[in-house]
Amino acid sequence: MDSPLFLPLSLFTLLETRRDFRLVRLAPILVLFVFLSPVCLQDTMSANGYSESVQGLQEAAKLKRAALVGNGHSNGHSNGDSNGATNGHSNGATNGHSNGATNGRSNGCSSPTTNTRSSPAERPAIPAQLQFRPRLSTRKFPRDFSKIPKGTDYGQGRDGELNRRLEDARITFLEQDLERILLRAADLKKNIVFTTALIAGDCVIMDVLSRLGLLEKIPVIFIDTFHLFPETIEFLREVEEYYGFKAKYYHAADAETQEEFQEKYGLEFHQGDVGTYDRVCKVEPLQRALKDFSYDCWINGRRRDMGGLRSNLPVFEDTKLNPLAFWTFEDCWSYLRKYEVPYHPLHDIGFSSIGDLHSTKRVDLEKWMTYGGERSGRFQGMTNKDGSAKTECGIHTEIKKDKPSASAQQQPTLQEKQS
Repeated sequence: MDSPLFLPLSLFTLLETRRDFRLVRLAPILVLFVFLSPVCLQDTMSANGYSESVQGLQEAAKLKRAALVGNGHSNGHSNGDSNGATNGHSNGATNGHSNGATNGRSNGCSSPTTNTRSSPAERPAIPAQLQFRPRLSTRKFPRDFSKIPKGTDYGQGRDGELNRRLEDARITFLEQDLERILLRAADLKKNIVFTTALIAGDCVIMDVLSRLGLLEKIPVIFIDTFHLFPETIEFLREVEEYYGFKAKYYHAADAETQEEFQEKYGLEFHQGDVGTYDRVCKVEPLQRALKDFSYDCWINGRRRDMGGLRSNLPVFEDTKLNPLAFWTFEDCWSYLRKYEVPYHPLHDIGFSSIGDLHSTKRVDLEKWMTYGGERSGRFQGMTNKDGSAKTECGIHTEIKKDKPSASAQQQPTLQEKQS
């Protein structure tokens, strides 16, 4: 009675006895079904087991998110009004730009001890050694989203209500999908790194990594080109304090400070050969960082709607992970608004994307949410060797050609493990 063949064989005997040959032909199919069903059931249970484990982690993240929203999360980006805030853009990369930055490369940064967010009143002050410039002014950079454009015309009345509901459902789906992608990568890969330039999409990834408890395990790499806006360095310190981590700080190999860099290369170095500038200030520092961490998964914030070479990005790209590939710039801002995540202060004064001070300009608000509009203010006055307009800094175009570390080569890619 316990044999899986009992039912089909009994049916076969019954049908054969009744000489119903049309039905007898069905008995072998039933036998085959019984043999295969345990295998299929086992695969289904295995898949369900993984799905349940991911769902469990996502549920925990959801509870944490609800707790954060209820515990002053929405006030987390207010940093106190300072009358001495930097005015920053006319004097280039100011002296002292890197004086407060740690130069210990990958081994000078401690792991965070907590992932909870406190209200502004409870947050500790920035240590004295990091106060190399006044804190960002909330008068000049309110960061209350009032200066950030919205791409959608929701309409009025019932239409407006329905459109907002649809958008909210879309963002909920996207953030849950982002959680699944990051958790999947954390499950499959050993040496994951996250590079951030502190632009809107990077802030989304940072927030979700923090919510999932992954900032304690994944190094955050920051490249200082020594040509960044002063506000970018200050915002990095603010983000470190807000989420309770220390970024891994990298810069040109042969200069420890901006002053040393300028003495060695001169003040006009960025106006020379673009490829040389990219290699010294961006590509080589990141290559060194990736080597230091023997990475097998590099999380970055590139998206398809940025246009150019990014227009057909996949999510899983060998050792690169592009978890926001199918998001839009508007999606990023919808998420940041939803959870009132701290964002780069220069967004408040018209910069849709922030790179080097000498090659980044403001973008008309009407253009922010259009295809390719976010990065349209980058690489101003710069061309490639073939004379074409520059759209990439070289990090992804150059490092894409490099082979991963030996340990990474021995491991299957994310696509291979997915299949």
